[in-house]
Amino acid sequence: VIAPATGIINGDYQKISGNFVAPTTGVYVVGIKGYMNFSPWYITLDDISIDVAPSCLEPATISVSGASNTSFTATWTAAPVAPAGGYDVYYSTSNTPPTATTTPNANTSALTYTVNGLAPDTVYYVWVRSHCSATEQSAWTGYAMALTGYCTPTGGASSTTYYLSEISTTGGISNLTYSASSYNAYDNQSATVFSGAAGTTVNTALKASGGTNYFFIWVDWNNNLNFNDTGETVLATTQYTATATGDIVIPPGQAPGNYRVRMGLSYISAIIPCGPAPWGNYVDFTLQVTGTAGTSEIANTKDAIKVYPNPFQEVLNISDVKDVKTITITDISGRLLKTINKPTTELHLGELKTGLYLVTLNYKDGSSKTIKAVKK
Repeated sequence: VIAPATGIINGDYQKISGNFVAPTTGVYVVGIKGYMNFSPWYITLDDISIDVAPSCLEPATISVSGASNTSFTATWTAAPVAPAGGYDVYYSTSNTPPTATTTPNANTSALTYTVNGLAPDTVYYVWVRSHCSATEQSAWTGYAMALTGYCTPTGGASSTTYYLSEISTTGGISNLTYSASSYNAYDNQSATVFSGAAGTTVNTALKASGGTNYFFIWVDWNNNLNFNDTGETVLATTQYTATATGDIVIPPGQAPGNYRVRMGLSYISAIIPCGPAPWGNYVDFTLQVTGTAGTSEIANTKDAIKVYPNPFQEVLNISDVKDVKTITITDISGRLLKTINKPTTELHLGELKTGLYLVTLNYKDGSSKTIKAVKK
């Protein structure tokens, strides 16, 4: 075996290679075996070559694991001869392969490298090569692909007629109102936040664009970037209906924070959180959980709270912070950027980059209120 069986990612050319040493002088037959799993039904081979290998050989394989919202870890098989200069690592949001003159992002003597500081919900591609000397490097091995964040479900392969047209919640500290008038296989509305206190229930109503359907709600309660754990399937109907309701019961001990909620619809058969939904679609939101339910007095105060100006440049003003214990600033992925203890009515946020932020007022009774603010 020159190169082990390797899964091909549909849509792009990928390089499969290996090294061998002929035991004696003679004529040898090299065979290539490929097989399909019917999705798709074909495979294309091109640019087949057998060359004398350089003294600097590339790693055989590369893979990724442990992806989070901002990082992933690349791991590769050691080159047949350990390179004196270690391994170069290159990653990009483009699947265009690096060339011999491409500047790597990192160099390491290990067989693994963790890439940090990445953008959430983004596909990254990573390659590795042997760095044998200042003047000699191997060819690049790769790519391996990583997604920072949640899987992007697919839909619409059979129909784009059926989708979630209306979603609303009641019973939360802040509630959700969503509508759609056209099909979108995956509508990432994770910047849209609704909230509820630990130990309470948020009632959810879902409506289809047409016909009768199956409805689904999932919540990633442990923030491990999937919806596969016990208790994370909140709603999965088994009868066809035009509308459905589901209760998001927030566990009493649920830690305060942001949690991804995924809702789905299927006109034909059940679906899973990562898809596909060939006759349906998916919509994501963010549920913010507070420590406890607030008192009516503070609830009335929260309803009257205003922030201004919005968008802001340097200073964001809060109309009333009398009962506020702390204020936290997070980005739309839920990453905590700043905590302000004993806040005043003026928040100095000039260090933030341009973008959308969630400003959460944490009250003395354990409840909270989240406001979206835009930094110019």
